[in-house]
Amino acid sequence: MEKNKINLNQILLLAVVIILALMAFGKHSLNLNISEHKNNTIIVSGKAEKFVSPDSARISFSINEYSKKQEVGADIVNKKVKRIISSLKDLGIEEKYIKTKNYSVYPQYNWNNGRSIFDKYRISQSVEVVIRDMEKTSDVLAKIVELKVDNLSGPHMFTWDLDKIKDELRVEAIDEAKEKARVLAKELGVSLNKIVGFSEGSDNSYPRPIYRSYAKADILAEGAMSSPEINPGQDKIVKTVNITFQIED
Repeated sequence: MEKNKINLNQILLLAVVIILALMAFGKHSLNLNISEHKNNTIIVSGKAEKFVSPDSARISFSINEYSKKQEVGADIVNKKVKRIISSLKDLGIEEKYIKTKNYSVYPQYNWNNGRSIFDKYRISQSVEVVIRDMEKTSDVLAKIVELKVDNLSGPHMFTWDLDKIKDELRVEAIDEAKEKARVLAKELGVSLNKIVGFSEGSDNSYPRPIYRSYAKADILAEGAMSSPEINPGQDKIVKTVNITFQIED
């Protein structure tokens, strides 16, 4: 019994020594990595921004018709849409910028004494129009309203080649960050080695509402509607970057 007790104490003592050794080794390694990271790198940021006037607009609308017979309602919708598309082309809108987004036929029912009774069909077609010439936006809106469409939405202003602008701003932001790094390295008395880290910050150029001013839709003596006044405003595009440089004393 005494012998077993001695062996157990020896095992416990050995285990404590091993645990303390591992803790000391792990602590030493962690501190070394942190110290090395802090002493051998610097992080600098760069920012570039630009105000951009939207050069394109997106408008969507739908045509709805209700009929007891599908074919009758569908024929009316088809003729209305064709007439609108033809008018848009006359205004200089290319066919590739006119897109059918949805076409649907739904039966509608009424409840009578607990029974579902067929009433009529709802035939609907939705269309999206992209206007590449902003000067035509007012005329397009006026024409669409004149032709009595349903659920008109827009214009939603946007910049057609936004990715190209973002790429250009990224280059400017990187150049600014590099210049900051050179100045900082000189002030610290160290030398820049190589880039070991890079990240891009979010920008505020995501789609958002643009305030527009509309003229009053006066009805003229001939029955035609005046074109609305469109003010596209400007978007502020911002690009930020963070660059980590390895340095040498």
